[in-house]
Amino acid sequence: MIILNTENIIEYLRPRLPEVIFDSSTKVRQIGDGSSEDDGDGYLNYVFKVSTSTFSCIVKQALNHMRHSERALPAERNKLEYDILEIRSRICPEYVPTPYFYDAKNHIFAMEDCSHLKIARFQLTKNIMFDNFGENCAKYLAATHFFTSEYFLETDAFRGLTTHFMSPKLRQIMEDAIFVTLFGHHEFDAELGEEFVQFAKGLAYAPEFECERYKLRHSFISNGECLVHGDLHTSNMFAGDNELKVIDMEFTFTGPFSFDMGYLAGNLIAQYASATFRDFPSENERTAFKKYILHTLRTLYTTYVTEFCRHCDEHCKDFYKDVPGLQDDFKKKILRDYPGFTAAANWSRASDSMPYPDYDVIEDIKERCHAVTLSLMIDWQIMFNRYNYKTIDDFIRDILYAERRYLKHIGRL
Repeated sequence: MIILNTENIIEYLRPRLPEVIFDSSTKVRQIGDGSSEDDGDGYLNYVFKVSTSTFSCIVKQALNHMRHSERALPAERNKLEYDILEIRSRICPEYVPTPYFYDAKNHIFAMEDCSHLKIARFQLTKNIMFDNFGENCAKYLAATHFFTSEYFLETDAFRGLTTHFMSPKLRQIMEDAIFVTLFGHHEFDAELGEEFVQFAKGLAYAPEFECERYKLRHSFISNGECLVHGDLHTSNMFAGDNELKVIDMEFTFTGPFSFDMGYLAGNLIAQYASATFRDFPSENERTAFKKYILHTLRTLYTTYVTEFCRHCDEHCKDFYKDVPGLQDDFKKKILRDYPGFTAAANWSRASDSMPYPDYDVIEDIKERCHAVTLSLMIDWQIMFNRYNYKTIDDFIRDILYAERRYLKHIGRL
């Protein structure tokens, strides 16, 4: 088995990409050794960017452990990631990198380099707003969810996908990290002070909040409705105005329709709370950015359910067509579960001690503490009130209510 590095990768690629001319000007860079803002962190795998004057690709190798630790992970996850990349490239090629080849012996695959776009997270923390970001995310999700669901696939084919993408070890990471263990750290961010730690603990272990998390965990484990991305956050998206490319699909398995939206929206809640307290050139620009985040949260839902129902009208199996109330029930279920998964995903990252760029951009510790605390207050509000939502605007109003309540509490309103 070959272990790729910057010295041997060109010779490795030559016979596998014979149409590409790799000459002395070819550049090779290992992702994770430079800026994560530019191309990601290469945290789990060995990832390389190889560029000639006319061609650029990403090469990814998985070993039987994480790149930055000895934690065991099956190298076969790489094959599953390539498989789902091929599936999604047939469903919506405009939203995913083009796959080039897979090498089963060495657990390596190559795909299109999308770095002409920018990683969404780090642009959002600079207050940059992408045209149609919410619409593109929702269209990607609606298509990849519908066409891997039993609404479209024959039952045997759907069960085959469920089995093929079982991924028990990777599933367990998400099942525990989001709903139980704060991504395995079991500790709250002490840098924000003892008062914050006590507040975060009080929220996390409040019986009613803990009950909701475990209900969502059970739903996540039990409701295998489609192939979800599983790790859809803003660092796994290359974005531009009206462009989107989604990457890092190794956590794909069957899950609830609403999970990916909620997981992504947890990042957007973090952006909203951060924008309330981080520096802006002007208050008008702060207001515009926060309105943009709320618009994106609203659009994720409205575009998703519209696109999903359109796919259903055009492509669902005959016995699902024209069933009275079926699509209305689908919309109501998404509206209830989307904010729940949002709250769980944001809670698990906002509370813990891992670096989080959405908040870390705030240098003043007191202001950062306010941002994270507001974020958790929003989680609490939407977690319980989601059962009362009649429209997506009720979700948005609850975010604004939690913000006003907290700003009044700290004397800024």
